[in-house]
Formats: sequence, C-alpha cells, structure tokens
Amino acid sequence: MDWGVPMSYHHLLLESPAYENIGYEYTPGGSNSATRLYPPELNKISEAFLAHIERQRVVESHNGPLGPTYPSSLGDWSMGKILNMRASGSLEPFGRYFMDVSKTEKITQKDDGIYRDDEAFIVEGRIVRGFDTVYTQDLATGELVERVIELNTGFRESAAGLGFTELWSYDKKKASFHKEIKYLSLDEGVFYNETFRGLRSLLNFKTAKFNKKYLGTEGLIRKGMQSTEFFDRDFRIEGECFSEGMAKSPHAIGYIEPSDRITMIMNIIEGVNSGQLSIYHHNFIDFDPATAKKASVEEFFEAQSVSETVYYEDLETGEMVEEVVTNDLVLEEVIGFQFFEDWFIDSDNFSMYKRVNGMVMLKLALDETGEVRGVKAFTPFYIKFNPRM
Repeated sequence: MDWGVPMSYHHLLLESPAYENIGYEYTPGGSNSATRLYPPELNKISEAFLAHIERQRVVESHNGPLGPTYPSSLGDWSMGKILNMRASGSLEPFGRYFMDVSKTEKITQKDDGIYRDDEAFIVEGRIVRGFDTVYTQDLATGELVERVIELNTGFRESAAGLGFTELWSYDKKKASFHKEIKYLSLDEGVFYNETFRGLRSLLNFKTAKFNKKYLGTEGLIRKGMQSTEFFDRDFRIEGECFSEGMAKSPHAIGYIEPSDRITMIMNIIEGVNSGQLSIYHHNFIDFDPATAKKASVEEFFEAQSVSETVYYEDLETGEMVEEVVTNDLVLEEVIGFQFFEDWFIDSDNFSMYKRVNGMVMLKLALDETGEVRGVKAFTPFYIKFNPRM
C-alpha cells in the first residue's frame, strides 16, 4: 500500500467576470484552498485534457452522479460491501484510505465531437446541455409565446478551476516534500439565481506516470506558484452542508488525521534542527525566495516562544503592574501550509508534477477579542526543501 497523506482540494480561476465578486474567507475547521489560478494556467491544462481525449480516443472519467469520488476510511461501510468491492478491484488503496473508482463515465472522441456515455458532451467547443422551453408574453397581443432555447455553453467559458487528489509525503533522507497527483479534475462553477454555489467536476481523470522530459520549459505551467492549502481539524464541515463533488469556493474535503499531521510537521522540524533544511526570514507582503535572507536554527526555535507585555491591577495598592508573559507555540496550532512550487504537465501521459521548493507553516490570525481574522505564519520563516523528481 502506498504511504502518504491523502489531500483533495480545488483551485478557482482568477480574473473571470463570473467570479470577480467572490471573496475568500477562512473558516476554522475546513480544509480550504485560498489559491486561485490565472487563465493561462487553466487554459494550458484544459487543452491537455482535450488533447488526451483525442489521443486516447476512449478514456474513463471518474465522475459519478454527485461528482468525483473522494478518499474514504470506509468506517461507515458494511464489511460485505467492502469485501465485494475489494474483490472486484473497485476500491483503490490511497494512503491509509480507499477510493471507490467504480463510478466512471466513458469519454469517447468521435468525428463530430466528444461523447460521454454515448451522449454528446463537447461539440464544436461547446458543452451540450440540451434544450429548454420558455414562455414569453407577446406585448402586442398579451398572449404567451412558446420558445425553445439551447442551453449549451462554451467549454472555455465553463472551465472555472482545477481539482487535485494527491498524496503528500516528506522524504527524511532527501529532505524533500512530494505531492503525488493521483486524480486531476477540470471544474466548472455552479450558480443558483446568479449566486455562486461552488465547483463541480466536468472531467476527473486518473493520472499516469510523469515523464521527466517535461520538467523543462516544454512542460512548465508556472514557475514560483504559491499554493495555500488548509487541512481539516475535525470531521465536521461547519455551517452549510455540501454534497459530494460540490465544493464551496475554494473548499476542499481532504482530511489529515492529527497523528499524521503532527508526524509530518515533526519530521520537517527535525530536518530544520539537523541542518538538512535551510530556513529564511519570511513576510507575506514582499517575500521572494530568490532574495530572502537566511536565518539560523536558533532564530527559528526562539520564534516559537512569544513574549508580550501585559498589565494587571494590584488589588492591594490599586496600581497597574507590568509583567512580561511568554507563551510557547504548539504544533496543534498549525492549520495548513503555504507552498512555493513549480508546476509541470506531461501532455503525452496526461499527468502533472508539482516541484515543491519550500513552504511556510500557517496558523490562525486573531484580533484583540479572539475573533478569527484570517491566517498568518506560524513562525515567520520559509523552510526550503531539496526538491527531487
């Protein structure tokens, strides 16, 4: 069984008129992704989707009625169901979890377009959604006039983001962080009464092995990508309930168990302590890894003890007394990572590789009343990895 921490999350397209008013707000308890994509990146991956279908002629999209299947611990499944699905091969090991890969759609390239389960899907660059009958009032006669309208939408206009299902792992010997992408989805936005409701997958493909030849400029999607992901702190989704395959922008449903999360972070911190990993001073405003100032191990660990001056009233004298209080940061406060990485795509095998160059650990940012106002660095340092394929 492959070892790794399963994560599943979505990135929303940036600079699209349909999404320009959608703000991001971190919700405690959710594994959100605050990162957004630019059109050139999404277009390059969208073209790879279409080229892959055209080249293979027939492929499987792992989309069921409610969208792609996500990793499950199977704890709420019956033993008989699990054994039958394991015997049929429809349960795929995914770290400590399993994925139900039985919900698939057959995507076929034909002369006149792309078909999904033998029904027209993308024809002449437009997604076939069928027809609807609407009635409008003739202002001259006052009668209702029946009119049939086409619901088809442009493929490029509908593509609104990307979904990733991947394994995270940290190699202690090589001091490198890996994101092994297992499934890659092309998403569209869902609206109700012109209100954005979330993302759902148009196509969700299982990726093949990445060819190293695409690590050059030919396969480069974007260099210096800053990707921010938060992991769930519990099994609950706060507030509104979301169906499988639907993600509130930008919402993800990955979950890292506390033991796995702490183990991963501790391995990285041990790498810092041993000198395997380099560390640099970091700030969110104008940080650039290429020009960042190197920091010492001592500075890194000293920053995990936060000192502040507090004042309290001496009840005997009535005077205000000044006192310096030191609080030690605890690893439980880490809610996610901001990654700095280079993205590459292998258009022949339809797979992606994220070369993780470094990261910043994140925690909640609170105001004076204790209300959550966003996120900030756990400690103001950038941890540099030794990225290797």
